[in-house]
Amino acid sequence: LAKISVYEFPVIADDGTVKVHTAPVGIRIRNTSPVFRFEDGRKTITGTTTAVVVGRVFTPLDISPRPLITKAEYSRDNGKTWTPIRFTSGSSTPETRFSVTFSNLKEGTQGVLWRVRDSRNFLGRASHSIAVDMTPPKPPKILSPKIHAIVTDESDVDRVKKGLQIDVSGIAESGSTISLTFASSTRTTKTAADGVLVFRGVDVEQRGLNTLTVVARDEAGNVSTETVADITYDNPPVVSILEPKQFRALKGKATIKWNITDAD
Repeated sequence: LAKISVYEFPVIADDGTVKVHTAPVGIRIRNTSPVFRFEDGRKTITGTTTAVVVGRVFTPLDISPRPLITKAEYSRDNGKTWTPIRFTSGSSTPETRFSVTFSNLKEGTQGVLWRVRDSRNFLGRASHSIAVDMTPPKPPKILSPKIHAIVTDESDVDRVKKGLQIDVSGIAESGSTISLTFASSTRTTKTAADGVLVFRGVDVEQRGLNTLTVVARDEAGNVSTETVADITYDNPPVVSILEPKQFRALKGKATIKWNITDAD
């Protein structure tokens, strides 16, 4: 139910022959139970067998005097047994903080139920799970530029900025943080929901062979092995024909002259 809502309920009586409707009866409902707030949002993610769930419990602000928090508990067996929570900022106050450590956790998602009671004996409930992920993500896959690709000035994605800039894209585990190390710099980005990763405008600082390295870190802190890709920055030579001139007719012997330049 909403925190403060008004509902109307008509009453209907039917004896099998005649049906009677009363005028709707208005009922005002004010939901003022104490509530939980968890620092990690909907779930806590860990990459080890231990997890620490931190949060706070509080009573509604619009009640005077505010009720006091008297007790909070959690259950790991779907409500069969409950374990008391020790508050870290004192009890018998309208708002208090807590920290609960869970040990000997196994891989996977484990549901935890939570409940809190205030001085009016009102009960608030919540569900906050713990996701245990100790498996490193797969190495990111670079799709562009391709490994051993040759890039030139024509590959530049930012003609205004000096030097050569390229976009690096690929795929990795959804929601993971990707670190790209290239030349003397390191950049990070986060993959989209479909696992797509993109680094835009990466500076290629030196001509010749360049190596870029990407690594993924998932939400639990597990790190993948590195993906290494070599690319070569090299412009092709330019050939200019000097003789014979364009559209000139030739007869008998002719001399062909050319000029070759290579910026690299």
